Amino acid sequence: MGPRVAGFLIGGFATAAVSAILLQYDVLRKQELTNKKIEEMTVQADMIVHRFRVVEAGWRALAEDVEAPPPKR
Repeated sequence: MGPRVAGFLIGGFATAAVSAILLQYDVLRKQELTNKKIEEMTVQADMIVHRFRVVEAGWRALAEDVEAPPPKR
């Protein structure tokens, strides 16, 4: 095996190793961003559900007030 072939093999291996490391870093970074976005969406969904329940409770209170007879004097 000549020096050119050895250099080619070592260079190819080094390139493949660096590419694998960069790809793994990119995948982990994207996964972290995705998880962060999912957490943000979960918080927003919880706020929406809470608001819906508050409005629903308000509608129930209004319905009970409408159905209740007026107080006697």
